[in-house]
Parts: sequence; structure tokens; C-alpha cells
Amino acid sequence: MKRLREIGAWIGIGLLLLLLAAVLILALPFLTLAWLGNAARRRRLRGAAPGRWGGKRILLVYSDSPHWKSYIESTWLPRYGAALVTLNWSERRRWPAEHPFEAAVFRQWAGTREFNPIIIAFPPSGDVVVIRLWPAFRAYRHGRAEPLAAAERQLEALVAGAGAVNP
Repeated sequence: MKRLREIGAWIGIGLLLLLLAAVLILALPFLTLAWLGNAARRRRLRGAAPGRWGGKRILLVYSDSPHWKSYIESTWLPRYGAALVTLNWSERRRWPAEHPFEAAVFRQWAGTREFNPIIIAFPPSGDVVVIRLWPAFRAYRHGRAEPLAAAERQLEALVAGAGAVNP
């Protein structure tokens, strides 16, 4: 009797593995199509950004947070504003109507963590550069200025056209 239960357990495991393999085989084409669609969307957005933005290649998204709004608006925008396209996260309800392309760029590259504030840059060649600024501003708030200074050096290099830089 024990032997029959062991055989039954092995048959159950085998059937489960067979079912899992069938599901994976059936899902693979859909996963491949989704991946190819996402890659095509990334290429389309990357290629269209400079033309849509009048030659600008950098999207800066920030919010009305007291932790960075005044710093960004008093330090970065006067210095780099001519090279930046900006979006205000606090006004995101209006994005679909007023900034659909920029919103699509943000959704494509920002992800779901540390996405505000963020810089998404399209250098003339190479990969898209994403600089997550939330950790830098958090460190700055706690008296550590170097992470924000490093982010500013990256932004400076991107504006100057140096492309992707990793601190």
C-alpha cells in the first residue's frame, strides 16, 4: 500500500511538471510578443524624444515636495533649464491631456521605485541614462552633500553632451 502511494506521488509530480511545461510552452509566444513590443516602444520613444522636444534630450520629473522643489527651481532650472524638458509629478493627473509623450517616456523608464525626482536622458549614442534623485536628496537632507553633487555632475555631463556617466 505504501509503495502505491509513493508511485501515485511520483505520478502526481510528473503530471504537475508536465502541466507546468505545457503552460510555459503556451505562454512563451505571448511573453516574447510582449518583450518585443516593449523593445519597439522603447526604440520609438528614444528616437522621437529629441525631435519632439526641439533637440532637447533630458526629461526632469520632480514634484512640489519641499525637500527638492526649491532647490531644483533655484539651482538647476536657471542653469540647465534650456536643455531640459520638465514634468511636475504633483500635476500628473493632467499629463495624459497636456504631456502624453513625456508621460509615456516617464512610465517607460521610471519604474516603481525612487522615481521622483528623476532624470531620464537620451544621449546621442548609447543607452538611456536614468538618474534617480530621491536617494541623493534624502542624503542631502541628512547632511551628506556628495550624492547630490555626484548627480549634479552627471547632469552637467549630460547637458554638455558627454553621454552616460556612472559615478
